[in-house]
Amino acid sequence: MTEPCDCFTTAAAQVPRSTVNRPGLSALSHRIGTYPTFVEAMKAKLSHFDLSGLKTREPGDPAIALLDAWAMVADVLTFYQERIANEGFLRTAVERRSVLELATLVGTALRPGVSASVSVAYTLDQNSAATIPVGSRVQSLPVQDQLPQMFEVSDNLAARAAWNNLAPRLTRPQILDAKGPTIYAAGLSTNLKSNDPLLVIASDPVVRTIAAVEPEPPQARTKITLFGSDPPQQLNASNVEVPASRITNFVALLQPLAKLPAASPADPLEIARRLPLAFAPDSGTVPLMVRLLKPEARTQFFDAVRHATVAPPPGGAVHAFRVKAAPFGHNAPLKPVTDEDGIAIGTEEWPLSHAVSISVVISRKTRRARDLGAVVDMETLFSDARKSVLVQIARGSEKASQSFDLPNDTSSFRVGRWGVVATFENRTFTLKFDDFAWSCEIGLAEEATVLTVNTNGRTFEMPIGHAAENAAGGERLRVSTMHGLAIDRVAPLAPEPPNVIDLDAAYDQIAPESWVVIDFAGTRPAVIAQVEEVHKVSVARYGITGRVTRLRLTKPWLGPTDLMLSAVRPVSVLAQSEQLELAETPIEEKIFGDTVELADFYGDLPVGRRLIVEGERTDIEATSGIKGAELVTVAGVDVLPPDGDPASYPGERVHSRLKFATPLGYAYKRDTVVIHGNVASVTHGETKREVLGSGDASRATQRFTLKQGPVTHLAASTPSGTKSTLEVQVNGVPWTQVDSFTDAGPSDRCYVTQTDEADKTTIIFGDGVNGMRLPTGQENVTASYRIGLGSEGNVSTGAISQLATRPFGVKAVVSPLATSGGVDRDVIDQGKANIPRASVAMDRLVSVEDYAGFASLFGGVGKVAAIAVPGRRPLVYLTVAGPTWQENKRVTQYDNLRQALALAGDPNIFFRIDTCELMLLIVAARVTMRSDCVWANVEPNIRAALIDRFGYEWRQLGQSIALSEVAAAIQGVPGVAAVNVVTFDSVSASDVDLDSSLRRKLASLGVGPPPSSIEVRPVRIDPVTLKPLPAQLAFLSAELSVTLMLSEVAP
Repeated sequence: MTEPCDCFTTAAAQVPRSTVNRPGLSALSHRIGTYPTFVEAMKAKLSHFDLSGLKTREPGDPAIALLDAWAMVADVLTFYQERIANEGFLRTAVERRSVLELATLVGTALRPGVSASVSVAYTLDQNSAATIPVGSRVQSLPVQDQLPQMFEVSDNLAARAAWNNLAPRLTRPQILDAKGPTIYAAGLSTNLKSNDPLLVIASDPVVRTIAAVEPEPPQARTKITLFGSDPPQQLNASNVEVPASRITNFVALLQPLAKLPAASPADPLEIARRLPLAFAPDSGTVPLMVRLLKPEARTQFFDAVRHATVAPPPGGAVHAFRVKAAPFGHNAPLKPVTDEDGIAIGTEEWPLSHAVSISVVISRKTRRARDLGAVVDMETLFSDARKSVLVQIARGSEKASQSFDLPNDTSSFRVGRWGVVATFENRTFTLKFDDFAWSCEIGLAEEATVLTVNTNGRTFEMPIGHAAENAAGGERLRVSTMHGLAIDRVAPLAPEPPNVIDLDAAYDQIAPESWVVIDFAGTRPAVIAQVEEVHKVSVARYGITGRVTRLRLTKPWLGPTDLMLSAVRPVSVLAQSEQLELAETPIEEKIFGDTVELADFYGDLPVGRRLIVEGERTDIEATSGIKGAELVTVAGVDVLPPDGDPASYPGERVHSRLKFATPLGYAYKRDTVVIHGNVASVTHGETKREVLGSGDASRATQRFTLKQGPVTHLAASTPSGTKSTLEVQVNGVPWTQVDSFTDAGPSDRCYVTQTDEADKTTIIFGDGVNGMRLPTGQENVTASYRIGLGSEGNVSTGAISQLATRPFGVKAVVSPLATSGGVDRDVIDQGKANIPRASVAMDRLVSVEDYAGFASLFGGVGKVAAIAVPGRRPLVYLTVAGPTWQENKRVTQYDNLRQALALAGDPNIFFRIDTCELMLLIVAARVTMRSDCVWANVEPNIRAALIDRFGYEWRQLGQSIALSEVAAAIQGVPGVAAVNVVTFDSVSASDVDLDSSLRRKLASLGVGPPPSSIEVRPVRIDPVTLKPLPAQLAFLSAELSVTLMLSEVAP
C-alpha cells in the first residue's frame, strides 16, 4: 500500500518571497525567507529525481541536519540583509548611526542640541572691585537624582561692591504732621507701649496717644501708630463681614502668572537715545562730564555728590516722657475743721497755697474784737452815733490790723498795705477789699431784729444774738451778733508764682529745657511747657512733708480760679522728656514701569548695563509671596533732585533714578526688591583644553577625535541656530570650522567635524586640494571646547549658587532667574523629519514652505507651521512650538530665530512669530483584560503606549485626533481583550482665559458620548478680524495622570 508523499508543501512556494514594498511603510520587508521556510523549501527539493533514494525526513539524519544548518545560515543572512536595507532608507532607519550617515549624504546633520543660558548676579566683598573674566565658572547645586551643572561667563564683567544691590529708595525724610496717624522712630528699643503719650512738635506742641508700637527689625526702626481724636473701637470678629476671597478664581491668578516680561535689548546700541535727554540737567551724563573735565577732583567727586545735602533737615521733634508724676499733696488727707474749743467737727479741702483771713468787728466804742461786751442794741449801730470798726488781715506770714471810724458816706482806709473802701448808706454798711476781690454788705431790717450780711453773692439772714457759719469753694465765712457784729472770712489765695510746680517726689533725671505736660484729666486742656529751672526742695504743706522736685516752667500751669488742693488732685505730670531720633518714613508705592528711584547715588553706572530686578510681586490679586525676577537694561541714570530745583523734602540728599530700556513686566512690593548690578550672562558647559596630536604634512585628511563630549553648542542667530564652542589651533594659529571642503582651497586653514552616535566629535583636516593639510609639527594641534548641553542645564531659580572659580574680591553668586533654552540633541525621529527639510530652503527663504523649513531646522525650535497672510504688504505668519511643553513660551531662541529669518529672507517680506496654543487631552477608558493577564501589569503598558502615541513630542501642530486612534492604541497593548473609551475631550489654553469659559468647559467633561474626533486647528486666519491665529497642539500629559483615567471592567 502506498502512503501519500508530503514532499511537495506550500513552503517551497514561499521561497523566495517577494521583496516588493508599497510606499509609506515604516519598515521594509526584505527577507526572501526565514528559517522555517528555508528548511521546508530545501526538503521539498529532495523530491528531485537525482535524490529519489533519499527518502527519510528525520531531523537526526545527517542529510536533513545539513539542510537545517544551511537554513539557519540563510535565516541569519536574510535578517541582517533586511536590517541593512532598512537602515539605507531614512523612513525605515532605526539606528542613529544610519540617520547620521544619511544626513551626511545630503550635506546636513542632526541638530546637536543647545546650551542653556541665564543671567547670574555676583556679590563682591565690601569696598572691592573686580573684573570677572570670560570663562569664569559657576556651578548649580543639584537636587536629588541630578548632577551639578557647570556654567561659564560669556563676557567680561566689570563688577563693584557698590553695585551688589542697587537698592531702591525705601524711605524719605519724615515730615512731622501733628495730626498724622504714624510716626517712625529710629531703633528698636524705644521703651514705648500702647497708651503712652507722645509730644509732637510740628508747629505748636501737641500731645498724642500711642495706639500701637511695632518694631521693624529689618529696617532698624519702630512704627508708632497714634490714636486720632477718638480711640478706635475694638472690632468683634463675629460682626465683621469678610468679603468672599477671589482665591477660588484660579484664572485670576493664572493670567498674571503667565505674563512674561518684555525682552530687554541685548546690545546697548539698540537703546534709543536723544541728545537733549542725554544732556538734560538731571541726567547722569552731567556729573560724568564734570568729573572728566576736572580730573583733579576725579577721586572724591562722586563721594562729595553722594553726601551733599540739598535741603536743610526737617524741623520738628517728637518727645517721649519717661516720668509720670503728680503734684505734691495730691494724696494729702483733708484738712480738719475745729470749733472754738479746738474740737474737730469735720474736714475741708486745703487751700492750694496761702489763705487770707479777714476779721471785721463793728461796735460803738470798742476798738478791738475781744473787748466787745454783751449783746448791744443793733439799732444803735446803725444810728448816727459814733461807730468804729476793727479790721484784721492775715495773708500767710504777713499780718496787719487797723481800727477806724466808719464814715457817713464813703471813705478809703489802709490796713497795712491793703486798701479798704467803706460806705454807709440806707442802713447798710459796705466794705470793699479790692486786693482780695471781696466785699461785705451789712444791712439791718426795719424791725431791727434780723441782720443781713451779703459777701460776694452769699447772703446770711439771722436773728440778732445768734451766729452762723458757711463753707463753700474753700472759703469759710462766720457771722456773729453775739457781742456786737463780728465777721470772720478765711479764703484761699492763688499760688504765687503760678508757673512753679512741686512734684510728688524727687526725680533726678529731669533736666532744664526738657518738656513737661500737665494733664488735668480731661477737665481742661493740658498745659505744655518747658522747664526753666529744676530744684530739689523739702516741703511741709497740707499736713504732710517730703523732699520733692520743684520745676519752674516757661508758662503758668494754674489759672486764677485754682485755689484749692482739689483742683490739682486729679492732675498728672508728664516729665523727663526724651527726644526720639526720627527715622525716615517708608515709601509705600510699589515699583513698576520703566523708572526706579534708588536710595543712593550711582554716578558711574553705565548705560546699557544689564540688571536683574527681583522681588515679591504685587500684580497678582488674592495671593501674596509670589517671587518674580526679570532682566532689564539701563537706558539712563538721572540725578535727583535736579540741580537748581527746589527739593521736595527737607533733608533731601542726592540720589539716582534708573531708567530702563523697556518697562518692567511685573509690579513689585518695594521693600522686597533687590536690583542686582553685577550681572553676567552664563551658558551651560565646561571648558576643556587638550592637545590633539601632531600634524603631518605628508598625510591627507588627518583626523583627531576629541576625548570628551558632547561639544557645547551655544544659541546663535546663525542658519542652524547654534554655534559650536570648538576652537582649533595649529601652531598657535586659529583654524576655521566649515560645513564642508567643497569651497575650500589648498591654502584655506579650515576643518570639518563629524559627530558619531556616541556624541564623539572627530576633527578632519584638508587634503591639500580642498583645505590645507596640517603642517608637520610636534603636538602642534590643540583644541579648546566646552562640554555639556541640553535640558539638564535647565535648572531652577536659585540653583546656581556655587563659585567654581573665585576671582579676587568675589564673594558669592546667585541666579534669580531660572535657566532656559537648554535643548537636547535631535532624537532619531526628529532627525528623520528634519533631514528632508534641509534641502528645501537651502538657507534662502522665498516661499512660505521655505520659512517653515528654515525655522524647523533652527536649534531650540520643536515644531513649526506657517501661512501667508494676504494684505497690502506680504506677511508670513509662523506658529512655533518649543521642544517641550515647558519651553513652549520660554524658548530663548525666538529672538535669534527672528534675526536669522531677517538675514536669510526677503527684506520686503514681513514675518511674525507666535507660539502655539496648547490643548490638553482628557481620556477615560474602561478596559477588559484577557483572562491570563493581570491588570496591575498591563495598566502601566497601556499608559505608556498612549503617552508614546499622543505625547507632546509625537504630535504635530494642527494634528487632529480620532477616537479610533485612541481605541486602537489601547487595543494594541498585549493583554487587552476589549476597550471602551467613555471620555474623549480636551481643554485648551483659550478655555482658561476666562473663569466663566473654564467652568463651562469643566462642567461639560464626561457629559454625553465621546466625539468621534477632536479637532485641532491649524494655523489660520480669523474670518471676522482677518488676523492670523496660532495653530493648536493637542497632547496627552504624562505629568498630570488624572487626564488619563484607566479602569478595569470584568468580561
